[in-house]
Amino acid sequence: MTRATAGQDAMQPQGSSVMDDDFVLAPVRFFLSPNLLSGHGGVADCEVINDLERAMQFENDQELPAGYAIWRDALEGAVSPFYATPEGQAGRALIEPEGEEVWDARGEFQRELNKKKIRKTITPFEAFWATVAYDILETLQSVALARFVLGKKGEPLLERVFAAYEAGLYPCGLRRDGRPVALDPSALAGFDPTALRVR
Repeated sequence: MTRATAGQDAMQPQGSSVMDDDFVLAPVRFFLSPNLLSGHGGVADCEVINDLERAMQFENDQELPAGYAIWRDALEGAVSPFYATPEGQAGRALIEPEGEEVWDARGEFQRELNKKKIRKTITPFEAFWATVAYDILETLQSVALARFVLGKKGEPLLERVFAAYEAGLYPCGLRRDGRPVALDPSALAGFDPTALRVR
């Protein structure tokens, strides 16, 4: 089924060709993929790191080592030109319900991880997943929104971020040369990607 159906022509983004919902929504649906945070391999245009503390520095700090850009600013800058436009609003009307659906499809994983935290049986990998899950979904929704508005090429930074997710990594920073920095989650204690399986 495509977006270009009767009555929707006015919402068709000018910069994109007709594409089907599967292409637009693929990043959001990847939230349910067994490859998410699987650590199964790197990507050529990504700096891969193994240190969680360093990853959190790249993700959250405003003062970074030379050669690195502020991650949150870069992500927001990638979507801000079209987020509030009519095309962006139309895209969010398609993408946000899909985001809610994939979040719900993961079941009560956060509640289960909170129980493990209280019992002090949670692994560092599980604690990491509990902390970043919602941010991952929001970023994947941004990738989808850029595809909806901009067409097949999407937004270059967001497409590189998605490629890092597809490689089983956790993108968390940005080099000034435009390459994402990504954590290899297999370096975390208790790494078990099967713990992320949809129940």
